[in-house]
Amino acid sequence: MPGLSAKGIKIANMPFSIGRLPLGNEPLPRRSIDLKIPDARPVRLSREHFAFYRRPQGVCVVDLGSTLGTQVNGEFLGHDFSKDFVYLRRGENKIFAGGSDSPFTFRAVVKKA
Repeated sequence: MPGLSAKGIKIANMPFSIGRLPLGNEPLPRRSIDLKIPDARPVRLSREHFAFYRRPQGVCVVDLGSTLGTQVNGEFLGHDFSKDFVYLRRGENKIFAGGSDSPFTFRAVVKKA
């Protein structure tokens, strides 16, 4: 992903949302997106794809109603699946946005619950 450091980014303030930059004349997303990633047709990312939330039980990933869903540590999230969110485990977590064969993969490291 152009513009992102290989070292990643530290997310201090949550919720933190991730989505795709609108293409052509597409409307802007309904909500503010913190990290906007370029994608080309056929798109894999939704304009509002997923977000990180801090809850009393820990940090979770919530699918924001994306078209192709979100996979977190092997669990599928989204409107075509049985759940919309999953808690991250301590340590490293793997996130695929836009299907398991998507080029949009993320590594989320949780240091504290």
